[in-house]
Amino acid sequence: MVSIREIRATDWLDQAWDLIEANREELTSYKDLMVLNPDLSTYERLEDQGAMLSLGAFDAGEIVGYSINILAHNLHYSDLRICQNDVLYLKRDYRQGPTGLRLMRETERMAKDRGAGMMIWHAKPGTNLNELLPRMDYKLHEVCYSRVI
Repeated sequence: MVSIREIRATDWLDQAWDLIEANREELTSYKDLMVLNPDLSTYERLEDQGAMLSLGAFDAGEIVGYSINILAHNLHYSDLRICQNDVLYLKRDYRQGPTGLRLMRETERMAKDRGAGMMIWHAKPGTNLNELLPRMDYKLHEVCYSRVI
């Protein structure tokens, strides 16, 4: 049985590096521009301030997925605390079962417990996550476009 628990992302970086690289290879749009280089000092600062919510999915002690999120008050609607997902990833072997949904639901629950009134996920078009979110009662909120400049 896969367990899901809160982690300090910086404590698990070494053990999760293969997942982080797989996440980049699978989902990064601009690989030449977006070189994998986590900003550990910012991660640690956010963790120390309680502004980061990180969860890991574990099978027999091995990390098989993660949900890394930022907790903050919205700049324009300052009474609204949001939890915005930065990265969500799960090993392919675990995507057919309930693990991904459990990871997302636990992220939501913990975000709400920390005062968030809104959860924001980002999903690339054509991915399973993009198809799952509307079935979880998420509404299309904004559309983002990017271009290398």
